Amino acid sequence: MLSKLVFPIWKQPLVIRERNGIQDFFPQMMMSLVLALGSWLYLQRLYFCIGPILPKKSFFWPVLTKLSVLLLMLACGSYPKENNFNETEITTNGILNPYFSDPSKDYIYKARISLQKKEFGGLFIVKKLGPDRHRVVFTTEMGSKILDFSFERDKFTVNYLLDEMDRKVLINTLKNDFRTLITGNPQVLRTFTKDDQKIFETKNDKKKYFYFYKDGLLNKIIRASGKKDKTEFLFLEARGNMSKIIRITHQNIPLRINLKTIK
Repeated sequence: MLSKLVFPIWKQPLVIRERNGIQDFFPQMMMSLVLALGSWLYLQRLYFCIGPILPKKSFFWPVLTKLSVLLLMLACGSYPKENNFNETEITTNGILNPYFSDPSKDYIYKARISLQKKEFGGLFIVKKLGPDRHRVVFTTEMGSKILDFSFERDKFTVNYLLDEMDRKVLINTLKNDFRTLITGNPQVLRTFTKDDQKIFETKNDKKKYFYFYKDGLLNKIIRASGKKDKTEFLFLEARGNMSKIIRITHQNIPLRINLKTIK
């Protein structure tokens, strides 16, 4: 019964609405305003000190502008420093995230997505269609689609989305969450240790994520902004390339995603 319900989804015609380049507009805008204001105040002080001796078209001004922004960013601190990570030499052993990496397998979870006071329940299905290609579908238990996304390298396509969920901010958030789940080899920037954990600082779609390994298994991913957690991905009862339970929690918005494999 389940196979009849789920697998024809991959053969259904696509209603394509491409969503390329949608960014976290409001958080980025606020951060840009804060940095711009801090840079302006810093440069005002510099102007009163050394402005009279520098020509208006001096190349020092662009350099000072970049330096002020860098100093402001450094002053904000970092997630590894805040959490007392110990930096080590960069080492990777193949795929950082093995979950959803087997193209011969259909990953099927019972899912519940909680958004503010609304809840959506059903089946969450992930299929790897190629080396850098995945399809993610969320349906009701009766087979009606709630969402249907396609990922192919940097391209993201909304094939279908329930009208209640058709909001740019929510689409972008779900895109980032699901891309994190299916990305096997993000760019590694640095490696750390803490207690009995090995931690990889990575970059994915211009955002920083920290992958936590314990006993050779990926058990957590943190998306960090500055010193703080922004999104937490927990992988429970993991074995090989399958995590039986996955929990995604956002700290800045009331969104939770709970996944549990169907036996």
